[in-house]
Amino acid sequence: MLKNMERRYFNIAETAIYTGFSVKTLYRWSRCGMMPCAKIGRLLKFDKNDLDIWIKNHKKEAINENLL
Repeated sequence: MLKNMERRYFNIAETAIYTGFSVKTLYRWSRCGMMPCAKIGRLLKFDKNDLDIWIKNHKKEAINENLL
């Protein structure tokens, strides 16, 4: 019954696959507060929606070659 539901929260390994960052980098950024996550007991959980927003906010705009 839940097979068609999209998972909203990822563990650290799933987040690494989703974002393309290493697990080590994700742990470091999470510890420094640079990456949105929730710590539940000993586990880090990453909200897919928060990750999408975080990635969008950290995108660099393409440089317009005509302006150079």
